Amino acid sequence: MCYLFPRILFVFLCLQVCVLTNLAQAALIYNESVNGELSGTIGIPTVIGTLDLGINNVIGSTTSSPLDRDFWIITIPTGQRLSTVTLRSYTTTDAAGGGFMAVYTGTLTTIPTNDVAGQSQLLGGTLVGFAAGRSQGDNVLDDLGLSTAVPNAQKFSGPLPAGTYTFWTQEATGNQTYNYEFNVTAVPEPSTIALVGLLLGGLFVRRRRARVNHR
Repeated sequence: MCYLFPRILFVFLCLQVCVLTNLAQAALIYNESVNGELSGTIGIPTVIGTLDLGINNVIGSTTSSPLDRDFWIITIPTGQRLSTVTLRSYTTTDAAGGGFMAVYTGTLTTIPTNDVAGQSQLLGGTLVGFAAGRSQGDNVLDDLGLSTAVPNAQKFSGPLPAGTYTFWTQEATGNQTYNYEFNVTAVPEPSTIALVGLLLGGLFVRRRRARVNHR
């Protein structure tokens, strides 16, 4: 029976890849030029809805004069998580830097003040579009979690779990266009992890026995 373990493991992994590939084909896209302007009022953000497994895009633009902020709400379903937020494309007229992005839960009715009490209402915030690790093509979710731009935010590490989140972006001294790519993945089920562990364990035992038999 031991010789079957490599084949079983191979088939299992292939099936997992096929399932994930099919799931990744689904996508939700919100584009301001097609779906309308995102809300510029923090108390009534645009409800984009539940994100699909795979890649979901939010595409828009903001201006600094007149000041135009964008606020939107997304939901990550149970059993899934937000693994990355990639700044897929970005432009700005601000020669000195880029835009601001923040994430929070719950409801805010006013823009948080720039002090401990105000910043603590946010999960995290970061500047994007100009620094290494926060430029076009980079995953900025980890920077949101570190929250160097908002040091008194709650902060977080790793993917965001299932839940409802509000995102906020703006450019204080220029105009920006952006395309944020939200990558939603399934949380591995304990049974799947256990099965992979069992298969790998069987493969290890088989190889160990083979070494012993050749001595």
